[in-house]
Amino acid sequence: MDKLGRILVINEHPLIWLGLRAVLAEASDIEVLAQGDHGDESVATDGGLTPDLLLLDRTVAGVHDFERLAWLRRRYPDARVLLVVPSGGENAIPASQPCDADGCVRIDATHKEFLLAIRSVLQGRPCLWW
Repeated sequence: MDKLGRILVINEHPLIWLGLRAVLAEASDIEVLAQGDHGDESVATDGGLTPDLLLLDRTVAGVHDFERLAWLRRRYPDARVLLVVPSGGENAIPASQPCDADGCVRIDATHKEFLLAIRSVLQGRPCLWW
């Protein structure tokens, strides 16, 4: 099967990453290029990576989250962005903050919903999975 897309995962929780990796392993049409945490500059600055999708953990709110997203957008201008947001995701992105993401999926989504969200965003369809 042809690959639908290549993903760069930015997540700082080892347990969540293990779960994400298990779900993504089921998807033969999706390739994970690399994984790093929010402070892992080596992953985010690797010039050899050409992700189609940035899967960005938003479950831990940080002061610089949206600055980080803007930086990643500049670094990978052709990549789409899917935010993983906390349960009650409608509150995860304050109305006062600009958000340049192509979609959001809740951390408590089922594995099928999660893969559907990834595939939707990779295909250019916005996805808001509250």
